[in-house]
Amino acid sequence: MADQANTGLDQREKIIDQLYLHTELIREISQMESGINGDIEGFSEEITELLGNRLEADRVSIWQYNNEMTMMECLDLYVKKEQTHSKKMTMNRADQPLTFEYLIKNRYMIIDNKSVEPQEKDYWQAYMKPLGGTTLLVCSILCNGKAIGSIGFMYVNRKHEWGSDEITFGCHIADQIGTAFLNRERMAITQALRKNEAFLNRAQQVSKTGHWHFDIETNCLTWSDETYRIFGVEIGTPQTFESYMGFVYPDDRKNIIENWTKKSVEGQPFTVLHRIVAGDQIRWVEERSEFEHDQQGNPVASWGTVADVTEKMNYLKELENYQKHLEEMVISRTTDLEKAKLDAEAANQAKSAFLSNMSHEIRTPMNAIIGLSHLIRRDPLTMRQEEQLDKLTEAANHLLHIINDVLDLSKIEAGKMQLDAHDFEPTREIDRVCNLLADEAAKKI
Repeated sequence: MADQANTGLDQREKIIDQLYLHTELIREISQMESGINGDIEGFSEEITELLGNRLEADRVSIWQYNNEMTMMECLDLYVKKEQTHSKKMTMNRADQPLTFEYLIKNRYMIIDNKSVEPQEKDYWQAYMKPLGGTTLLVCSILCNGKAIGSIGFMYVNRKHEWGSDEITFGCHIADQIGTAFLNRERMAITQALRKNEAFLNRAQQVSKTGHWHFDIETNCLTWSDETYRIFGVEIGTPQTFESYMGFVYPDDRKNIIENWTKKSVEGQPFTVLHRIVAGDQIRWVEERSEFEHDQQGNPVASWGTVADVTEKMNYLKELENYQKHLEEMVISRTTDLEKAKLDAEAANQAKSAFLSNMSHEIRTPMNAIIGLSHLIRRDPLTMRQEEQLDKLTEAANHLLHIINDVLDLSKIEAGKMQLDAHDFEPTREIDRVCNLLADEAAKKI
């Protein structure tokens, strides 16, 4: 009886020591930075080595299903005897369909040489027996209620009976791994949110456009970083509707309050352009706002954007000034052109009058010359004298034609030219030209 009592006491002490060990291991694993940060690969390597050494399990491995659940890949396999880590081994569902199906639907499975279920016997023959494994506990790793992998504890060439506490402990370890997967998703989401937030802040800084939210019931006004920069306020400084109105240029406050009151009752979005006092600067901003109402139709919150449009307004002002200056320049230039046109028309009229008067003055003596040459022909003349009179008459007529052309030019400029069509003899005109140029041509011979 004493021996049985001692055996029972030893058994209880062994169980208590095992519970303490399990509790300590779970605490230690839950505090691992790799698991908290979602570093699955590093976490798997730390866990397998820790559990293999502390539990004296010969082989501890962690596996993960692919997205299609057709294969498992080994994240880490620790062999205690050799103190080595192996990765990237695979197990195909096609080779062990029953084992895959069972692990996906159940929380754990025990495999040894006494296993009678088909999925257990197949796994024993295919994987455990060649390694000398005697018993294996496999616990499913769950994430969001779905099986994503498993952790296995194997003993090689020695017997081991799996107690309920060990099975529960194995499932707890699987839960810790599932939590690490959740942490990885959480870290990925957090990093994506931080990236998007940084991208949004950078985009707002480049575009000089911030956003805000106003809780009407609590009078709490929340600004983005760019909104703080636009208003020239230290980021994080608490804001209310009253503090916001303190930044608004005094002459623009009435318009903002009227818009706010009217649109909040109507429930309509609105856009307002106004000035603010940011430090020692006066800036133009464009604000767009929408309202949120409760079931009774009362406004409870609003949100919107604010854009710094100071450069745009300055540009528009410069453009307006330039347009005014341009109009003044156009008026001045038009006046100058009209004056120049009048001066040109006056000069042209004076020229036409001058040419007309001069032509008439020249025609009078030319007519006299032609008339005298005609009178001289009445007297007897020598052949030489007749030839000279012919040339004189011809030259006078030519000069008279030139004078008539000058008069025609004056008529053209005055818009009073009239064409007179009549027949002529080309040979006579050619002879006339030859007579005029004969003496000059003879001198060149």
